[in-house]
Parts: sequence; C-alpha cells; structure tokens
Amino acid sequence: MWKSLQLRLGAVLTTVVVLVVIAGFLLWRLADHDLDLRDSESFDFVSAGASVSGTLWLPDVAPKAAVVFRSW
Repeated sequence: MWKSLQLRLGAVLTTVVVLVVIAGFLLWRLADHDLDLRDSESFDFVSAGASVSGTLWLPDVAPKAAVVFRSW
C-alpha cells in the first residue's frame, strides 16, 4: 500500500514540476519581446458590421513593405 502511495505522489510531484518548468519557459520567452519599450498605436474600426480593435506594435525602423491579408 505504501509503495502505491509513494508512486502516485511521485507522479503528481513530477507532473507539477514539469508544468512549472514549462510555464516558466513560456513566460520567460514572452518577456523577451519587451513590448513595453516599443512604440504602439491603438486602433478601432468597423468593417462589414464587425468591430475590430487592438494595438499595433510599431517596429524600431520603418518597414520596407507592408502587407495586409483579409480572410472571409
């Protein structure tokens, strides 16, 4: 009985450690973008009755070309 409980506890602890490591890695990669240091521009508009709003994160230098894709 103790052996079964130890195995189950070990499996739970291993799962928790793996999930914490994965979450830490993802959050660390997100912090690398440093979006708070970049210029941004808020936008909102209505197209075909649908409202669209968000934030454009602007590049450090002017882009050579801009492309917009529209899907239906």
